[in-house]
Amino acid sequence: MDTVAVPQKNTRGIWFTVCGALLFIALVLLLFANKFFAPSRATPQQLTSDTLKVLQIPRPLALGELIDQNGEAISAAYFTGRWNLIFFGFTHCPDICPTTLFELNKAIKQLPPMQADKIQVTLISVDPARDTSEQLQQYVHGFNAKFDGITGEFLSLKKLANSVSVPFFKVPVDHNHGKHAEHMGMANYQVDHGSQVVVINPNGEYHAFFNAPVKGIEVARQIPGLMAAF
Repeated sequence: MDTVAVPQKNTRGIWFTVCGALLFIALVLLLFANKFFAPSRATPQQLTSDTLKVLQIPRPLALGELIDQNGEAISAAYFTGRWNLIFFGFTHCPDICPTTLFELNKAIKQLPPMQADKIQVTLISVDPARDTSEQLQQYVHGFNAKFDGITGEFLSLKKLANSVSVPFFKVPVDHNHGKHAEHMGMANYQVDHGSQVVVINPNGEYHAFFNAPVKGIEVARQIPGLMAAF
């Protein structure tokens, strides 16, 4: 009985079809495995906790005429290209400001250098009448030589604070307290202010905030996840 020879051209076509099918299957399996095993980005809801609140949609900052601790003008570029932890306070603050800056210094020291180098901590003055650039520099560098300070016109500071939902206002002190305050160089008023730590993402947007009282260990624990999900 004679056998019918399969033309060589048809044989090559069959092999190409089989190889193509196998390649397609392998590609599908690879994509599935990558999707299954690759870590997924956390959502704002997943990142939000008792101490950290992540905004669903980041908000732009409202910047006016501001200067840093070196007397140099602050532009929008200051807040871009890195993460910023900003805290609104003042150099004559008796308790919450030094405590918060102390905790932020602890947080930075607990982070791996590669992450810490991507974060800038800045004190924004709520008392521009008394907080000169020189005073801010001396004050913030007492906690960490890499911390920054920002001051400026009252309305510009208020504009920035409003854009990140941080209130502040002057509070007159009583007569007896006033005498002691003047002796300490604090005039006759204090400044009440929100004590949350605001997180600005590398796009220069209001991204999240840490609730007060801020703990360095919580900042160090949660900021890496926030950075990784961005």
